[in-house]
Amino acid sequence: MIAQDRRAIIDVHTHILPESFRRERARYALRDNTFAALIAPPTTRIATGDELVASMNSAGIDRSVALGCGWTDIEVARESNDYLLEQAEAHPEQIIPFC
Repeated sequence: MIAQDRRAIIDVHTHILPESFRRERARYALRDNTFAALIAPPTTRIATGDELVASMNSAGIDRSVALGCGWTDIEVARESNDYLLEQAEAHPEQIIPFC
């Protein structure tokens, strides 16, 4: 809960993805054009929900809106959105899903 004497700090544009997206970049890049263009390069950092929460706690961020992407493969979109919803359930005071 946020203390009554201060305003909440909310990061309104974050992205989190399941660990499988990081582990299997090549497979997801073949399935989805957005993933291939934006996330497949090995230098692109991928954060999980737990990593986002750890970063938020370190930086003093109260809540983060975790956004999906404009996926081109409906199954990749579903997997990503399901993960956002799971993480919002696991961290209800910190993660706001935007599917």
